[in-house]
Amino acid sequence: IFAAVRTLIADGRLGKLAYFDRLADERVQRGFRLLSLGRAVATDRLHGHIMSLLLGIPHFVSDNSTGKLGAYVEAWSSDSPIVHRCTDLGIITRADVARVIA
Repeated sequence: IFAAVRTLIADGRLGKLAYFDRLADERVQRGFRLLSLGRAVATDRLHGHIMSLLLGIPHFVSDNSTGKLGAYVEAWSSDSPIVHRCTDLGIITRADVARVIA
């Protein structure tokens, strides 16, 4: 491990790794801040679903074209009371939202 780190330092890549690590952390924090603004979330993205779970925010999920989100929900979070599956995010009504945030 020491030799690998020494090589990274010598090549100047450690600074780049630290930069990208910091950038990734800032993006995650921004996502948490953004999602925390709402009382409910509607998403077709896996990261939106996972972050909503971590924050405890009720959310609607609709599978995307790859099927990745639906498979994840089915395998890991289908029993969660804050996860609400739907076929189309565009048909969510105010009544639907009121029902999940009550």
